[in-house]
Amino acid sequence: MDNAAHENETEGLSTLYRDVVMDHYRTPRGRAEVAAPDVSRDGANPLCGDEITVAVKFDGDRIGKMQVKGRGCSISMASGSMMAELLQGRTLEDARKTAAAFRGLMHGDPWPAGLEQGDLDALEGVRKFPVRVKCAMLPWTTLEEALEAHEKGEVCVGKDHSLAEHAAPKPAGVPVTYAATPEHEAAHDGLPPAPGKEQVMDALREVRDPEIHQNLVDLGLIYSVDVDEQARRVTVRMTLTTPYCPFGTSMVEEAKNAVLGVGGVKDADVQLVWEPVWDPKTMAADHVKDMLGIWE
Repeated sequence: MDNAAHENETEGLSTLYRDVVMDHYRTPRGRAEVAAPDVSRDGANPLCGDEITVAVKFDGDRIGKMQVKGRGCSISMASGSMMAELLQGRTLEDARKTAAAFRGLMHGDPWPAGLEQGDLDALEGVRKFPVRVKCAMLPWTTLEEALEAHEKGEVCVGKDHSLAEHAAPKPAGVPVTYAATPEHEAAHDGLPPAPGKEQVMDALREVRDPEIHQNLVDLGLIYSVDVDEQARRVTVRMTLTTPYCPFGTSMVEEAKNAVLGVGGVKDADVQLVWEPVWDPKTMAADHVKDMLGIWE
């Protein structure tokens, strides 16, 4: 297989996995109410604002019914949906083994032979984005806490079972370039001089990732800003914290509008790129690393 064919195949697999994740996000499994659960547990990830509740009713040594509900980013919600689908009817031992295997997968370990994986392979790429591993693990750590509580004889440890159903925003898709549109053309050339790079960066600092609540510049998501002074055209290359980000489209549009709002700009071209892969350890500002709990 030549390099081009291999790249096309890889791209297809990436698209397939992204579609699987977004399917679980938009139509989550395991949302049906579990009447009188034997145990429940609440989990939260302050980074993305994820909240999740796992409720389980046992059938002997098996998971008879499981409810996973909550609100949060696409990765945490999809992971919970996959967990509910995969573990229904499984023994408690299988559930623990699967949770341990998924934790290993998030750290680069191969999936154990003979252990059913379900759709979890679609989340394998999340390990490339360390800040998102906690999102993927949240349902599983919450389940482990629930099982541990059950072993200790605790009953229904969750707050309640009335958490509002998650309303999924439109998925990001795979946008590549958002070019300027004619309505942004000035009626005449009475604009001020083209801005400098720092003016554009200041404008981009007003655009925030709605899941992490930090601006694009401090997160290190802006890779380059080029200003064509003669054409008064600004080209921005940016990335996302993960290809699965459901707010990708809106963030790119907000970045484009922010650039067009800078005095002296006639055209803006915001390009979404994936190379190099975003790494908060080397790309994010120090105060963002502190917020994310990253210390080198």
